Amino acid sequence: QMRTSQMSAVESDTVKVPRHLFNAWSDLLCYAA
Repeated sequence: QMRTSQMSAVESDTVKVPRHLFNAWSDLLCYAA
């Protein structure tokens, strides 16, 4: 059970970073447009 929670935490981190980058890029594109 501990291993599954650890994996879920790692997955959440790997998903959180690209989403943050995507949001930043979308903001830049909207500003440029």
